[in-house]
Amino acid sequence: MLAMNVELHLCDVDGDLVATAKDLAALNSNAFTFTALAGSTSEALIKAAMPQSAYVAVKNYDEAVALVINNKADALISD
Repeated sequence: MLAMNVELHLCDVDGDLVATAKDLAALNSNAFTFTALAGSTSEALIKAAMPQSAYVAVKNYDEAVALVINNKADALISD
């Protein structure tokens, strides 16, 4: 398992903070669906640290944001 010191800030589409997590293990659940750019370091992070979550690869940020807005993904992971 990938070990990192992180503090994740989850924001809604307006940028308002809705949740925080102290480690990625808190998000490693099939209750969550994440999206990220295909081939990105964010995709690698999702696959390595949150393998139990669902993942939708996208070609660009517009696609990713649309997935979140349309409730097809819970969060866009990006660095």
